[in-house]
This record gives sequence, structure tokens and C-alpha cells, in this order.
Amino acid sequence: MTKKDLVESIMELGIQKEMAYDIVELILFEIKNALIKNERIMIFGFGTFEIKERKNIVARNIKTGQEIIISRKIPVFKIGKTFKKKLNI
Repeated sequence: MTKKDLVESIMELGIQKEMAYDIVELILFEIKNALIKNERIMIFGFGTFEIKERKNIVARNIKTGQEIIISRKIPVFKIGKTFKKKLNI
């Protein structure tokens, strides 16, 4: 499913295309901003989005030979219990 498909699904409820697009954009914008702020997003019956930190990596600058420590954060989705049960029926 794409963003376009989501917009079309919302349009089936009788909402105009521009408004449906704005709804999808707003939801995605809020999820992204919450993750940037390192907030956890819990959607009951669906799942949880959160940020996890990976182990630091030691790299080396090719030109100078200086060691650089790279820290990484990644978004993670954990499926909710209710949703998981529906998938495994």
C-alpha cells in the first residue's frame, strides 16, 4: 500500500482528495516529529513506533587516519498484541 492508496481509502469515506491527502500528510508528519523528539508512539490495536540506539561504530577518516565514533538511531515498529493475533488467525 502506498500513500496514494491511503488517500484513496480515506476518499471512500466521502472526503475530498485534498483533505484526504492533508490527513495522511498530517499523521505522517506527527509520527516523524515525535520520533525525532525521541518520543514513543503507541497506537492501540496496531503497534508502537520508537527510536532505538545502535552500538557505536568506530570508523577511520581515510584522509587523516583519525578515528571517528559514529552513533546511530533507528526507528523501530513493534506490532501490537491485538494486531498480531489477527495476523496469525
